[in-house]
Order: sequence, then C-alpha cells, then structure tokens
Amino acid sequence: DDGRAFELYMQAAQQGNAKSQYNVGIMYWEGRGCEQSRERAAEWWTKAAEQGDAYAQCEIGHAHREGRGVPQSYERAVELFKLGEAQGHANATNNLGRSYA
Repeated sequence: DDGRAFELYMQAAQQGNAKSQYNVGIMYWEGRGCEQSRERAAEWWTKAAEQGDAYAQCEIGHAHREGRGVPQSYERAVELFKLGEAQGHANATNNLGRSYA
C-alpha cells in the first residue's frame, strides 16, 4: 500500500539514499501515502539532485521552470536539465530543448 511504501522510502531517504529521496518527492508530488505537498516534493528532489540523481534533476528542473513548489527560475531549470542531460537522461534532454523553444 502507498502508506507503507512512503514510510519505507522515507526511512531510506532520511539516511541519504538518493533514489529513495527521489521517490519520496514523487509521493509528495502526487499525494500518495502522504498529504500532497509540492514544496516537500521539491525539497526531497533537491536533496537527490544534489547527489547527482538524474531523475531528480529533471523533476526539480521542471518544478523550477513551472514555479511549482519552488520559485520560478528558467535559469535554474536549465542548469538542472543540463546536469540530467550529461547523464543521458532523455527527459532532461527533451526539457532542455523545450527551454530554448
């Protein structure tokens, strides 16, 4: 169930596991197993992104581009998409291209 998954991801995220931090962010974003919070999602994605998680870099970049859960910043979004693209993350590459369109 989502509540149990959130609990387990949170335990690992608090111990610094980047993939779990990313997953906690997804669960907060969608309100699965927890109260929905764009701000908390952004906090956890930022932690994972700072550890080099390309998926988190893409998600927090998108949040910055749209101004959801974080202040809107196209410049920060582009920086994050470039980090994800450097790791071969296709969505980061796509989002980077859209940022220039």
